[in-house]
Order: sequence, then C-alpha cells, then structure tokens
Amino acid sequence: MVKLKKIYLKNYCGYKEHEFDFTEKGFWVTKIKPLACFCGPNGCGKSSLLQAIETVCNVYRYHD
Repeated sequence: MVKLKKIYLKNYCGYKEHEFDFTEKGFWVTKIKPLACFCGPNGCGKSSLLQAIETVCNVYRYHD
C-alpha cells in the first residue's frame, strides 16, 4: 500500500497553486487507519484532488 504524504497542484482544475500535506495533525485517524475522508462544500475541489491523485497513480503504474 502506498501512503500519500503530500501532493502539490499547480494549474490543475480549479487549483492555481496549492499543496496538501497529509502528514499534518488531523488528517489521519489513528484507530481506523487507513481511512481518508475529503469533506467540504460543493465546488471546493474535492473531486479535482481525487482526480489528480488518480492521475499520478496511473502515471506511476505505466512507468514501472
């Protein structure tokens, strides 16, 4: 299993420039790892973030 620590998006969908740091306190729930939950209002970029992660994972899959 790959554990994503950070992702940096620049000019991707609605993100001009943003870094997500998943190592910050509050991103991981210690008792039920591994679990990720992206919460936020409509239009804030949750789906765009997941699409970016999927794109990166597919690039690495084809690169092996």
